[in-house]
Amino acid sequence: VAIDDAVDFRDSELENIREYVDGYYQGKTSLKKIKGRSQVTVTKVRDAVKSVVPSLARIFTQTDTIAEFYSDDEEDQQICMDATKYCNNVFHKYGGYKALIEASINSLKAKVGVIKVSVENKQVVSHRITPKPTGENVIPLVNVTEESEDESVITQKRTIKVWRLESLAPESFIISSDATDVEHARLCGHQEEKRI
Repeated sequence: VAIDDAVDFRDSELENIREYVDGYYQGKTSLKKIKGRSQVTVTKVRDAVKSVVPSLARIFTQTDTIAEFYSDDEEDQQICMDATKYCNNVFHKYGGYKALIEASINSLKAKVGVIKVSVENKQVVSHRITPKPTGENVIPLVNVTEESEDESVITQKRTIKVWRLESLAPESFIISSDATDVEHARLCGHQEEKRI
């Protein structure tokens, strides 16, 4: 029931406003075009949004430290330093800046700017060429995929974490109608259609 109410709220209350604002953002208006008059497209809304975005980006990214962790316990200082370094590395390496810019534009245009952070495990295959061991007590190499007289190719599989930071389209984000923010919302979520 809560999901249906949130979808209903998005489709009935927010969708028309977003389409209207997006039209102005694209330079469209509801005014009729009169023959013989100027056909110039005015993009004041887009210009205003684009002029504010660099200031927002500067506020959040003026230093290399996007997130910083602290603890009252002195024993946790190293853990906090590692977490700070890790989060900042994820932000810069996996498209955090692009997601921030897109979410800022969406929030100014459509009242909602959401960045979704997800992680998945991915298998990576690597190959290494090593000289073939010689001598009496030769230990056979593990994971050898190819061999020649003097070299062996060793293949290793390892699992790495791949992070994704992406700005959600405002129409794919749902939130309960009585919510004033995400933290206190009864329900909020990401709704999307996927192929089977």
